[in-house]
Parts: sequence; C-alpha cells; structure tokens
Amino acid sequence: MEAIGIICTEELYDDYNNINSKMWKLLNNGEITLEELFVKRFKVFFDQHQIAENPEKFKELASKGFRESGNPILRSR
Repeated sequence: MEAIGIICTEELYDDYNNINSKMWKLLNNGEITLEELFVKRFKVFFDQHQIAENPEKFKELASKGFRESGNPILRSR
C-alpha cells in the first residue's frame, strides 16, 4: 500500500484480509478463477475505501512484491 501512497492502518489491513478471505471462499466454491481472485480482491477493497487505483496494475505491483519477498507460492508468476 505504501508504494501507492496509502498508509496501511490496522482497519485497512483487517478489511483487506476479510475481502481476501471471501475471495478465496469464492474460488474454493468454483465461483471465480484464480486470476479473477488476484484482481477482484483489490477492486473490491479499492471500491470500498474509495481508492482511485487500477486493481490490475496493483495486482502486478503486489505480485512483484511477493516474488521479491521470496514467497514460494508466487515465485513463478
């Protein structure tokens, strides 16, 4: 979030985690694809908090951050 000029408060962190959990449930129920999850969680979060950021571009930024952090799940993305 800091990369786009937003300070991640505890409230924002909790809201994002709740949205993210809901998206994973939708994925597990076959209601969305993994690619949709990666973008939709940011779109819902940005809409909810009136953040004018492109969720697709942010997905790329977040994925890059995960890869650089050594997250084994996203290294190949």
